[in-house]
Amino acid sequence: MKGSKNQKRGLESVCHFFLSAPQPSVNKKKVTIEVAARSLGVSKGTVIDYLNRGLLTRIKENGRVFIEMDEINSLDVSERKRSDLRPPRPEAKNLDLERLKIELDTLKQDLEDHSSELAEVKIRIEQLEKDHKDHHQGKNT
Repeated sequence: MKGSKNQKRGLESVCHFFLSAPQPSVNKKKVTIEVAARSLGVSKGTVIDYLNRGLLTRIKENGRVFIEMDEINSLDVSERKRSDLRPPRPEAKNLDLERLKIELDTLKQDLEDHSSELAEVKIRIEQLEKDHKDHHQGKNT
């Protein structure tokens, strides 16, 4: 009797596994990386990047890689855009660095100018306070 219960449980778990497993892609159209790239309007390298990031599923058959067309068509556009962000080219980085250096130099110069103006204002305030004090002392005597 125990054996029959265990066999029944084993059969249930096997049935559950097969019923819940993803359906095999027997009748689904599969395309190469090149075709997928053309369909998505991106390079082959980008499609490979999508495969490596898990945005698309790799299907290997006879040493070749395919992708289901349904999966390509349903690729989340927001995920695609996020993964399309690549680091800028070195020359773009150099231009950004030069722009930032110029901006930093401009800010430093502005700071120096404002510091000079502030020092002049402090001197002027001190002079006005002294004049005010002298004026009040002269009236009181």
